[in-house]
Formats: sequence, C-alpha cells, structure tokens
Amino acid sequence: MKAEQAAVGQFFWLNQRRNDAQLLGACGLRRADHAGTPVFRKPELGWRLREDAWRQGYAKEAALATIAWAWAKLSDTELVAYTVPGNLASWGLMESLGMQRRKAFDFDHPKFPARPELCLQNAYGIARPQ
Repeated sequence: MKAEQAAVGQFFWLNQRRNDAQLLGACGLRRADHAGTPVFRKPELGWRLREDAWRQGYAKEAALATIAWAWAKLSDTELVAYTVPGNLASWGLMESLGMQRRKAFDFDHPKFPARPELCLQNAYGIARPQ
C-alpha cells in the first residue's frame, strides 16, 4: 500500500473515528490492476470497514471526501467501484454516492476464478461534474 501511495500518489487511506481514534478501516482510490478487464487502470473508489462500523455513515463520509479529493487532484473523467452482486450494502452505498451502474464494465475478478460467489463483479461509475 505504501509503495503504491508513493508511486502514484493515491491508495486506500486509513479511517479513524474522531472521538476515540479507533481504526475503522480504509477508504480511498487505487488504480484497478485487473489486466484484461474493463476497469483496468481506472481509478477505483473502494472501502473496507470493520463490521461494527457498518451502517453508521463512516463509509459514505470517507467516500464523499475521497471523491472530492479525486476531482481536485486527478484529471480522470470517471471513478469506478465494483462489488459482487450479493453485496447489497456496497452497491447501495455506490448509488447513494451518485454512482450509476455501468454494465459494460462488469467483469469476472481474476483473483477469484474458483469462487463463483466472488468472481462476478458489478461495476458502477461516477463522472466528473461539469
């Protein structure tokens, strides 16, 4: 993570709760590294939070800050995010962030070929505001 942050200036940043400094997880951007997929090298918005931090607004707050950072610092015209079809919470968050389903970007995740429940990835995108 540190190497990618140093090389390209972005990755997932650690998220702490303000009132007690507890580590909640991470959120940020990385360049999708899945060669041969429609999202390859696109800026991927992602988050991973510990379970007791779910559904409290932390992921949305961090994702909105990340999107604002991306539009201020990057020249890309779109950010992408993706998850398995069964992860209703994540794609619900994507939609609440203003992301729209991008079926043309759906792909089979190359890291999970033997796990069908993790293989198919539904993609979403958000375009840079005009």
